[in-house]
Amino acid sequence: MKKFYDIHMHAFDLSHPNLLAFIKRDGLIDKKSITDAIFKSLSWYESLGYSFKWLFPTRIRKTIEQKIEDELINGFLPRLTNTLAIFENPIEYQFLILDYFLKNKEALVDADNKLKLGNEVYDKMVVCPLLMDFGKKNISYHKDVFYDETPQKPIRKQVEDVLNAIRIYYSHSLIKNEKNKMQLVKDDQAQDKLFEIYPFMGLNTANYSLEKLKDLLDKYFSGYENDTADSRKERLKNKLGQFKNNLDKESEDFTYFFAGIKVYPPLGFNPWPSETDEELEKVNYLYRMCEQKRIPIMTHCSGGGFSVLTQDKAREYTNPTKGWSEVLSNYPNLKICFAHFGNLKNENDKPSDEWRREIIELSYQYDYVYTDISCNEGGDYYKELNADINKEGQAHLADKILFGTDFSINLFANKEEKSYNGNLKQFIDDSHLEEVKKHQLCSYNPEKFLFDTSEIASRENAGLKEVTPVEYS
Repeated sequence: MKKFYDIHMHAFDLSHPNLLAFIKRDGLIDKKSITDAIFKSLSWYESLGYSFKWLFPTRIRKTIEQKIEDELINGFLPRLTNTLAIFENPIEYQFLILDYFLKNKEALVDADNKLKLGNEVYDKMVVCPLLMDFGKKNISYHKDVFYDETPQKPIRKQVEDVLNAIRIYYSHSLIKNEKNKMQLVKDDQAQDKLFEIYPFMGLNTANYSLEKLKDLLDKYFSGYENDTADSRKERLKNKLGQFKNNLDKESEDFTYFFAGIKVYPPLGFNPWPSETDEELEKVNYLYRMCEQKRIPIMTHCSGGGFSVLTQDKAREYTNPTKGWSEVLSNYPNLKICFAHFGNLKNENDKPSDEWRREIIELSYQYDYVYTDISCNEGGDYYKELNADINKEGQAHLADKILFGTDFSINLFANKEEKSYNGNLKQFIDDSHLEEVKKHQLCSYNPEKFLFDTSEIASRENAGLKEVTPVEYS
């Protein structure tokens, strides 16, 4: 059975993100940022140039009206509406909605759940929703804010909602009723579902004491030590839809609900907090467990995204060769994916390949370092990706890149594609990547990343220096 993998997507509704922490971060809303936003939004005036000297007022007005219609009414507002059409729905519907539209509108999947990519036919889709630890800390409020003390947003609620959404997906379907309205109905044909859903637990070690961190990881990742690739697949698959909607039930086994762990530096996760022994001990505990149990880690690695830090601090934590190089030096067998292929812009808002180059080097040096292409915003993206893979000395990249969509966050950011169907079709129809490479990116590589439990036979064969992981009592 062949499977098509989306290794990087998201499932959350508007109750999960910490929007207050987001808008309170330094530099988002201040005099400079607002001024810059206004002038950037008026960049279309540049096309008029010095013509203002002779253009008639009527012509100027019509030009402005046309730009407003093109950029706001036909651009921004439809993207916003399309995005809210997903986020405003209860999260338990989201996997069902994707399934329904893949089969019924601009369909990519046939009635037998077959997805075609050239000559390849995939029987299932594996999707990995990445949970994000949005817990807020130390937010200061304006003096005129009355409700200046509000609760944090622990990830527990998001865990319950996502696991419950998976349960709903395997026990229900969406149909059109006689009034042509969407309706949720019971469906016990779980084995016939299109998706296999393997979420990643969102985690910020800074939000927990060491003891609470140990308890959390033991709750969701006890076991795993002696898995083979086949046994891990089987154990994860057997837990699909089995959540009983109660995280407090002590007799419940919560292992194998999660395939990996997601960390997000711009939300405050410092990969190597060497200045604080207590914080360093916590991340070492996490890495040691993940390396020993072959649990994959996904880390956000782009200059954008959801941030509660200053830009400088967010980039310091995210940079793949700062704290992360220390992590890999101490844990060279750690299985990690640097998401978004290091998508970055410089101070002039122009694309920069700095982090991309660093990830390519790390993926060459370490056997278990991967990246994903969930940063695709269209244009010549796949052409440039193919050139990277074919570049002399970078043949290893073909084994290290994973397909991901960044749905549903990309609904607003990607101006070219307005649906999950469109994200997939763009990849399937691309003419720059050979079919064999596409199969490697969307099937072979992500399967290794998720399920491979092997370790490097020897340090010498891997071409790496002998290292001793940092140990703590």
